[in-house]
Amino acid sequence: MTLKVTRGHNKDHRPDLKQLVFDLTVTSDGAVPIHYKGYDGNRTDDTTHVETWDTLRKLKGSPDFIYVADSKLCVSETMRYIEGEDGFFITVMPRTRSEDKWFREHIIDNKVSWDEVCRVQDPRKKNDTPETWRMVESLIPSKEGFRIAWVWSSIKTRHDQKSRQNTINKAISGLKGLQKRLQSNRCRLKTKETVSSEAEKIVENVGANRWVDPDIVETIETTHKQEKRGRPGPNTKYMAVKRTHFQVNWEINNSNVKADACSDGMFPLITNCDDISLKEILEKYKYQPKLEKRHEQFKTVYGIAPVLLKNITRVEALLFELMAFWRKYLPF
Repeated sequence: MTLKVTRGHNKDHRPDLKQLVFDLTVTSDGAVPIHYKGYDGNRTDDTTHVETWDTLRKLKGSPDFIYVADSKLCVSETMRYIEGEDGFFITVMPRTRSEDKWFREHIIDNKVSWDEVCRVQDPRKKNDTPETWRMVESLIPSKEGFRIAWVWSSIKTRHDQKSRQNTINKAISGLKGLQKRLQSNRCRLKTKETVSSEAEKIVENVGANRWVDPDIVETIETTHKQEKRGRPGPNTKYMAVKRTHFQVNWEINNSNVKADACSDGMFPLITNCDDISLKEILEKYKYQPKLEKRHEQFKTVYGIAPVLLKNITRVEALLFELMAFWRKYLPF
């Protein structure tokens, strides 16, 4: 069946471009591509894993391998299917899951015993402090009954702290911009409700609504002017003119900042591999970015994106030839 080039969830935030979904699987011993399939441009990633896993099982002749993927694999039906077929998986648990929320709230008031599993020195930054990795087993399993392993990274901790501060700064910058708009006579925000709504929208759009609380102060300035034109005299009548001003203030919600800082650098992995150590779970998962490197090469080094072909069968052929080239010439 011919693929459908259409608009979907473009990861480069280009809704004006049509696309295809490129599904690629690589091995853990050199990131050598072993399976590729193209899908329609509006196909979501989470619906492809069962088909991919079945294909890999046929290629290997058994389900005795560990399937590692990103958070799109963390779907109850998909994980239960692999478990039911005697397969194994490791994936990232998304922040939307209740198990993730439970642990992040639990760690605020409870001490957790982390085990250091490894230290990694970046070869490009030999003078920097090595990255420290720690792990701990979650006290509760997933709702499906699978194992949850929490990971902490020293570098990710610094990244999360910096990211949160940048988000707060963006929100404050946006609120300052709103204040400048309000000083203009052309501003259409005339009531406290509309100004408050605009301030909340600014904070929410940058993702800082947990850390920045906007507050709008309304003041009324009263001035007097003559009722009629002309030089003022003892019998001149004046009328009061009221003008409303809005002051945009904000406060940093330090309690939420402190609470969220407790889980900086952490992310959960979910797996049905019960017989391997925490360190082995991390090592197997950390190889997954090699796949992302293949996708990065696909879009940059080889200049495949954008595809300047009109015939869809030629596009499919180009993708197939690329995979064949990878397998032959580009092991890591």
